Amino acid sequence: MKNGLPAPTGSSGSSPVGTRRIVVPDLPPRPRPVAPLPTGGPPADVALALPQHRRNGVCCMTIRVLIAGGQAIFRAGLRMMIESQKDLVVVGEAADGAEAIARAKLHEPDVALVDLELPNLNGICTTRRLVGLPRPPGVILLSDSTETSDVCEALEAGASGFLLKDVQCGELCTALPVVASGARIFTSEVLRSLVRHSTRRAPIPITRIGTRIAALSEGERNVLRLIGTGMTNDQIAKELHLARTSVKTYVSRILTKLGLDNRTQAAVAAYSLSLTTSTDTAL
Repeated sequence: MKNGLPAPTGSSGSSPVGTRRIVVPDLPPRPRPVAPLPTGGPPADVALALPQHRRNGVCCMTIRVLIAGGQAIFRAGLRMMIESQKDLVVVGEAADGAEAIARAKLHEPDVALVDLELPNLNGICTTRRLVGLPRPPGVILLSDSTETSDVCEALEAGASGFLLKDVQCGELCTALPVVASGARIFTSEVLRSLVRHSTRRAPIPITRIGTRIAALSEGERNVLRLIGTGMTNDQIAKELHLARTSVKTYVSRILTKLGLDNRTQAAVAAYSLSLTTSTDTAL
């Protein structure tokens, strides 16, 4: 096992990972979205935003994933985790940045998992190229650490998420539909990096914001607390039994009352003020 991922077990038997699985030909390009939505599938809070496809003439929601990593064993471990879920499918693999861009153009994945240390063209440069495509995938960068400079570069390059390479199967399979729906994924480690970065480069006036918290209603404080844990609007709506439009209104009021520019600043402020204990989830 390397980087927290299981190694392939060989091509014999019914093992989910083996030589045969690694060299399976890539799937054809992603078809255009079709309607109507099927019943079942992903959770309701992200289902409406997920891509839809036709499989054997039947409409289904399937998230198509591209894996880009320099090590075959690393890609194989990710493939095994992804293909353990019925609504996730790997449409291609790439061993370097240039190949990742070519594969993305050909297969139009919904999400690209990109190793920060890709050879030839590193993960940051590859991310910039991927998000600039006509049909860009959501990009999740994978790294051995959450160095502040790496996290900030990733977000500035347009990445929708940043996870550690030792990510567990459940965490990865939760992140993929979130990013496919157009949201972003943060972990507690990434939030800490953002706090350090914000304090150094564009300090958020935490003391002043702390005095303004009292002006928030109970509902607004609850929403801010969940923003601080990294929840999306849909997740907050489900947690607090609210309509999604109500959550959006709460977020707008919170930013205005606290004098903040965006949701990320609100998350950093909530985290810095210890309004919540941050957990690994989506933002």
